[in-house]
Amino acid sequence: MENQTLLYEETKKLPEVFSTSNIKKMLETIDNSNQYLHNMGGGGDWMRERDKALMMTIYTLALRPKEACRLKFEDFDLRNLTVHIDGGK
Repeated sequence: MENQTLLYEETKKLPEVFSTSNIKKMLETIDNSNQYLHNMGGGGDWMRERDKALMMTIYTLALRPKEACRLKFEDFDLRNLTVHIDGGK
């Protein structure tokens, strides 16, 4: 661990990296959850898909929590397939 860079100075720990099977399990948990609203014309369905999209975006882009919270629609450049990440610094 001496040669590794600490990414979170406040906690003095390296971030946990999830395996592909862990990510699949998280997405399956969202799919199988009965905690989503089932009124308003299937309102829970879009919320479920939104949450899965957020999880995949955070994982794919390797975002820190603060970076994920600051994402805006305008940050996504679909023409060039890029995303502007604002770390707040």
